[in-house]
Amino acid sequence: MTWTKKHSGLLAVVLLFVFAGLAIRQYRTVNAVGNRPIREQFFVKNQLVKNASVNFSITNVKTKTVGNVRHVTVTMNLQQLKPSHYGNMKGNRNITHGMWLNVPYGFSNMSTPMQHPDGHVFSQLEIDSSQKKTAVFNFTTRADDYKLRNEPARLSILIPDNDRFTGFTKYSMLLG
Repeated sequence: MTWTKKHSGLLAVVLLFVFAGLAIRQYRTVNAVGNRPIREQFFVKNQLVKNASVNFSITNVKTKTVGNVRHVTVTMNLQQLKPSHYGNMKGNRNITHGMWLNVPYGFSNMSTPMQHPDGHVFSQLEIDSSQKKTAVFNFTTRADDYKLRNEPARLSILIPDNDRFTGFTKYSMLLG
């Protein structure tokens, strides 16, 4: 059997279909929804939020602008009941790794380390403790980004629903 133009054309069509099928499969895999669903739950200042691994409430939020930097200071009462796997790290009890200032169409820095109200940084033993504690978190963002947003900024805390990271709850408080 000799190789003809007809055979080459047929091979080209078959390869085209194979590559198109692989491309469609990859597109569906990348854009699949529900792999790790995130459920957002809003809360308000002074509301006690209860989760299987942590209970918390935001007691105070202060904002101020210095130059082109917007500072947001958040005071929170919290009790870590068990590891929450913050930041997708198994056994991590440091809520700072799952908390951020969410400024629409802007950027913010992660919080400084968890601090006592007097400004001293929590030790790892204090973070791991299941005792109730009051903690202060400091965030910064560009003041221009904060001014230009078209929706309220929010404080968000992402907590995995289990240690397999198959679902998450994002607790959000609007900051105005």
